[in-house]
Amino acid sequence: MASEWTDAEIRRVGYLVVDLIAKHLTDIRDQPVFSPVPREVAERFLSTPAPRTGGSADEILGEFGAAIEPYPFGNGHPRFWGWINSPPSVMGIFADALAAAMNPSCAGGNHAAIYVERQVIAWFRELLGFPTTAMGLLTSGGSMATLTALAVARHTKTGLDVRADGLRGAPNRFAFYASDTAAFERQSSCSASAADRCGRSASMRPTAWMSLRSSARWRTTGRLVCGQSR
Repeated sequence: MASEWTDAEIRRVGYLVVDLIAKHLTDIRDQPVFSPVPREVAERFLSTPAPRTGGSADEILGEFGAAIEPYPFGNGHPRFWGWINSPPSVMGIFADALAAAMNPSCAGGNHAAIYVERQVIAWFRELLGFPTTAMGLLTSGGSMATLTALAVARHTKTGLDVRADGLRGAPNRFAFYASDTAAFERQSSCSASAADRCGRSASMRPTAWMSLRSSARWRTTGRLVCGQSR
C-alpha cells in the first residue's frame, strides 16, 4: 500500500477506479446476464490465507478486474428481471464515494450530514403528506427500515416499557395484519417470516394472524375478513 496518499497518488488511483467503473457499466449489456464464479476462482477465494502484508493499490484493483468484476450478481444488466435488487445508479456510485471520503456518523453533532439527512426526511414527509412534527432517519436499506419501523411500533403500542419489562404481560394483544390476496401458506416465505421475527410463535398463528380484505384494485380496505376479531 502507498505509505502516503499524496494528492497525485489519490488522483492516479482514483482515475483507475473510474476507468473500472465506466468499463463495467458500459460493457455489461454485452455480457451474459449472469456469469457464475468459476470453481477455481471460488476455491482460491476460500483457500487463500490472510495476507501478512498489505498489497498495493494496483494489485488490489488488478484482482478486482480479474476475479470480481466479471462475476456480478447480475442486477445491473438491462435484461435482469428477477428478484428485487435494483441496478446501480451512476450518480449513486459517485455519491457513495463522496460519502465514504467524509465517512460521517449521523448519531449526532453539528455537521453537514445531519442536515442532509433531515432535508431528505423532510422531502419524504412532504411527499407522503405526513405532519411537520413527523420525524425519521435514513437506513442502509429496506430491511433495516422495516426492522426499525417494527421496533418503533412495538415500543409505542405495547403499553409498557419493552426495554425494562420485556414483552410478558403486555396489555395489548399482538397481531399481524396481511392482505387476503394470497393463502397463508403462500405468504409464509415473507409475511409469516416477518411475523416470526417479531416474536410470533407457531402456536399463535390462528389468533395472531389477521387478514385484511383487498379491493379489485389490490388495495387493502382496512376491514378484517369475516370471522376474525381484533
